[in-house]
Amino acid sequence: MKIFKMFFERSENNTMLFQDISDIFHDSDQKEKIFLPLCSVNLKEIIPGRNEWIHFVDVWNNGDIDDFTFSEVRTRNSIKFKLENSKYHYLGDISAFPKFSKLEKWKIESYYEFNNNKYEYIEIPSPNEFKRSNRRLKELERKKIEFDYFLYVDRLISYLSTKERFKNSRTLITHKSFPKEYKYKNHEPIKQIGGTLQWEQRDMTPKDNNGKPLTFIGQVIGFHYMQNGSDSIYLFLNEKTNEAIQIFQYS
Repeated sequence: MKIFKMFFERSENNTMLFQDISDIFHDSDQKEKIFLPLCSVNLKEIIPGRNEWIHFVDVWNNGDIDDFTFSEVRTRNSIKFKLENSKYHYLGDISAFPKFSKLEKWKIESYYEFNNNKYEYIEIPSPNEFKRSNRRLKELERKKIEFDYFLYVDRLISYLSTKERFKNSRTLITHKSFPKEYKYKNHEPIKQIGGTLQWEQRDMTPKDNNGKPLTFIGQVIGFHYMQNGSDSIYLFLNEKTNEAIQIFQYS
């Protein structure tokens, strides 16, 4: 908790968590199905004199690697946005994301389930209580129906639960449930803002047309905000074209 407190003391007015999707995108229609706002950073934290917001977002992904779903603005390990007046434009085909035709139904179901059982989702039970809970039984039933369905709903409900806990306590507490592990843990909202980039794996620094590395904004751990979130999310900005690029690395 000390690290979390120090972060907000240093950046009290320059960071925001869990913004509304309409604060992230100029055209927010359909975006909430795909993108979940994590943390927003004022660029003056990294670029002196530039008072504009830039955003870390988690992106719906089921691990599908079919090339036809990718484009110039979206690859297996990256996604590109156009930054204008502190909001993004996504210039790719929003319907190219996995199972797009089902996402509206899954999103509505996720919100309904969370809102009608909010206390059960935001409380912190013991491991044995969790294993016997209705919540756990529902998760297992969804997994039997379709894995992508389970993955999407589980991710979104986990995100809504973390968001609600943060609203109540100003603390980032995420539930983790793996075959051999169960825990709730407090997390830092941002692993790094600016400075010297430390890649978890290979160097994937994006460059401009002249081969110059783009400005490194920071690093966020997606699964600190939700179960089944992205691993490491690195954010970069092309200061000339105002293109924001997120790079994803998975463990």
